Order: sequence, then C-alpha cells, then structure tokens
Amino acid sequence: MAMFASLELSPPLQANDSIVYADTDSWQTVSDVANNLTGDHDIEVRPLNTNELSLWNSLTTSSPSALSIPPSTSTASSPTSQTPTSRSVSKSLLKKNKTTNDPNDKRDFLFGGLPPELRIQMQLDDVAQYSVTDMKTAARISHFISALPGLSPDSIVTDSTACVGGNTASFCTFFRYVQAVEIDATRFQMLVHNLHAVMSLVNVQCYCANYVDVVECFSQDVVFVDPPWGGPEYRSRCTVDLFLGNTPLADVCERLVGRTQYVVVKVPENFDLDKFTANVSGVVGYISSFRKMGLVVVDYRYVQPTPVAPGDAEDSIASKFYS
Repeated sequence: MAMFASLELSPPLQANDSIVYADTDSWQTVSDVANNLTGDHDIEVRPLNTNELSLWNSLTTSSPSALSIPPSTSTASSPTSQTPTSRSVSKSLLKKNKTTNDPNDKRDFLFGGLPPELRIQMQLDDVAQYSVTDMKTAARISHFISALPGLSPDSIVTDSTACVGGNTASFCTFFRYVQAVEIDATRFQMLVHNLHAVMSLVNVQCYCANYVDVVECFSQDVVFVDPPWGGPEYRSRCTVDLFLGNTPLADVCERLVGRTQYVVVKVPENFDLDKFTANVSGVVGYISSFRKMGLVVVDYRYVQPTPVAPGDAEDSIASKFYS
C-alpha cells in the first residue's frame, strides 16, 4: 500500500466484510442483459437495508427476478440483503418534498430519492450540477452492470470519475465494495461528505487522484468511466471522441487488460463507437436504452494481458508516486 502514499484518502471504512470474487463463467450475453432492462418508470431493485432504502425511495420497485441476476458463489451475505422487503413510493414525492425554489439548485432532481433533510445537506459545485448522474439513471446503470455475465453482489467496482458521488452511491447499494477516484480536490471533499457524512455509506473508499496516473493501482471486476463530453458543443458534432485529460479513452481501457472483467463507459449518443472499437482488444457492446446517452461495455474477460517483467511493472507504478 506504499504506492498510495501520495493519494489523499477518505476516512477508513467502518466495516471490513470479506470480498469474494464470483465465478466468471458466462451465463448470458450483454445483449440479453440489455433486453432485460426496464423502462424509465419501471425500475427494479433488490431489497435494501434502512439506509439504502432511503436513497431509492423515488423508484418504483418490483420483483428482482426479471433481471435473472446470477447467484453469488460466496457464502458471505451481501450488504443489500439485510431486510426481507422493499417498498415503492409515489413519483409525486419529489414535488411534495422540494428543498428549494432556486431554479439553479438541482439537488431535488439529482438526489430526489433522498429524504429532504438529507438532500439539503448534499454538496455539489457548478460542474457537478451538470455532470453528476441523477439517482434514477444511476440506479438503472447499476442494475445493468450487476446483471453482466459473471458479476454478482460480491463484485468490486471502481468509479474512475466519481465527481460528487452520483453513480458511486448507487454502486454501493448494488455491490459489496466500491473504489471511487476523483481528480478535483474540492469535489473530492464533497464526495467524501456526501457518501460518508450524509449517506453513511461504509463500503466505499475514496481517492483524490488523476485516474490516468493510478490505473494500475487497483484491482476490480468493473471499471466505470464517465468522461467529459466536451461541453455543450458536443451536440453539434457528427461524432465525438472521449478522453480522460489528454489520454484517449481507448488507451485508458487497454491499460486495464488483466485488471478488470469489464469497462463500462457512459457516452453521448454521437460517440465515435467505430473508432473506439478499432482501438480496443476487448469485445465491445453498445447499450442505447438510456435517455440522451448510451453505455459502452468492453468485455476483457478473455483477453490476455501482454507479459511484463515484475521489476518493470513495479518500477512503472512506483514512478507515478515518487518521481
């Protein structure tokens, strides 16, 4: 863990559940998972505990069997199985529980599943107001990812572009352990506040770092990437290429070969999928059943990483922190 010496971390976890990887045998295809996605107004969630339930009380719930999530091979219990039931709440709840009349304050929209007394405590800046994923969309993304072949509630997720926690909080309710990386120091503090102080989530560790610099420092089952789309101008372009900083998205993904089963990327509808597919070695799938966005899934389960001498790998990682 010496390699993390220069990373700023969130407070230590309060719970140390063991993490067991699930069997990676394929049980259905990515397209099968996409076909099982429910509509915007019919989202399915598994039973949640009391704290988690408050995060999603704006969702319409029903039986989780439709997504056919494979059973975990671990004997450890999932943190999402602490209560036997879940409940549905009227969609009019948001209108009744508005925390502010400020048209520029988007907390009611972005965090509408939280009770008003928690929602008003959520922190976000001008960038987060227009880039963080709202809770309803985040839940649909998490549900899709949880149903990918070989994944289970025991899987580990890395949110490489955590912002103030929109997707990260959702991942915490679907998966045992989450690693959240945010490059901006101010938004990192907001991320820690939102996840730990407001939502009381304990199965997440936050890191303040440029993910491009620390790609090789994490092990996980899924890496989620929500890269910048280039500002409002992206809509006027025929196709859009995505980057993390100055690094092409495809290059970031290729550095994850052997370190993750999947990379899932949130992209605009005019993303240059053909160019991206030509530059990655994994099997690429595109899911279009989301409003004004898509998900690109890169399946790296059967791609063999290029052999690297142990000494070279250690020197490469160490140089990121001690140069």
